[in-house]
Amino acid sequence: FNAQEDWIVGRAITQGLEPGVVRHIYKFPNNGTGKPWVAILYSNARISTLQNSANSYYRVSTSIDLSEGNSSPVSSLAPIVTCPRGACRFLVPAIDKNGDALKFRLAAKSESAITRLPSGLTIDSRSGLIDWSDSTTETLGLYAIQVVIEDLNDNGEVKSSVAMDFIINLQEFNNNQPPVFDVPPTPENNRTITAVVGQTLSFQVVASDPDAGDIITIGHVGLPLGAKFET
Repeated sequence: FNAQEDWIVGRAITQGLEPGVVRHIYKFPNNGTGKPWVAILYSNARISTLQNSANSYYRVSTSIDLSEGNSSPVSSLAPIVTCPRGACRFLVPAIDKNGDALKFRLAAKSESAITRLPSGLTIDSRSGLIDWSDSTTETLGLYAIQVVIEDLNDNGEVKSSVAMDFIINLQEFNNNQPPVFDVPPTPENNRTITAVVGQTLSFQVVASDPDAGDIITIGHVGLPLGAKFET
């Protein structure tokens, strides 16, 4: 949970399985026509305080093809991303266990059920960089966004896809600079840290803020089993 950003992440539990796992067994590798299975979570539970899709339906889906032994991409994006109006730019982090090339795109309305995407918001298909610099006239507040991450084969064809459904909190920060991570000792962005089985892995995460008197809070959006984050 994050008290400053006002969000909490829950873990689904199926009786008899480890926490965080909801298991479904498919009898066949694909849906019988050579196309992947599509798993969908669908409800009418979007919050009423959204500026672009209040009280609308909520829909996320993922494609599953078990014939290739492929692992889908994963992301550690926070549930709420706070962004300054007129200067909103951030990366959607994603990795793929198989090392496949990744493609990012905004979900269509038929996929996400989001009634209106924020005007001028774009995403770079290769890097996952979201750019909403053209947000100077938008109303401050919460906006629902869904990004689809696809992993590609050597021919550029989609192997699987996952959806990241999150909220942008658009705010005004007059005369305020955002905090930054101090590198080093904080590992640089996109660095891969190798962990050796049976050996302790530890590293520091340090941040600072150029504005005098500002208090910095450092948190996380998920840790591997057994890991600890001390603030």
